[in-house]
Amino acid sequence: VTLSSTNVPRWIMIGWLMRCVKSNAIAAYTKLALLFDWLFFAKEENIMNIEPGILLMVHSVQKYPEITLILLEFLLDITDAFDVNAKEYIYQSVQTSFHCILSKSVVLSLEPLLNVINMPPRIRQKAIQLLQPVIQGHVTPLSSSSSSSS
Repeated sequence: VTLSSTNVPRWIMIGWLMRCVKSNAIAAYTKLALLFDWLFFAKEENIMNIEPGILLMVHSVQKYPEITLILLEFLLDITDAFDVNAKEYIYQSVQTSFHCILSKSVVLSLEPLLNVINMPPRIRQKAIQLLQPVIQGHVTPLSSSSSSSS
């Protein structure tokens, strides 16, 4: 929440840029740039590294649900495919990202991400699998020291 600010929130600018991209390659690079920090996030890190991504997803649910779906699908798929040798660590890092987003009240709920209109069943199932432990409070956030054991 920005009080009496004339600044445009980063998530609005990123959303506008994403809607302007015509190249599939540039779109993929844009999504990766926006969501890369989620893949290796630890609870001590700056929440502002992941804040634009979640705000764009949550604020787009009503007016631009396709943006929410595109970003959520990309995040879910890249969590599985980015580095198969570190898949479990990346999965925990993404859960830590969502945990910190809720604990720091960046958004109050992750439920909107599970209720996007026209969400394909495959995406809904993967999102539920990832987010349900976070929503239920069953995630132990990774700390920076956890990365040295990977």
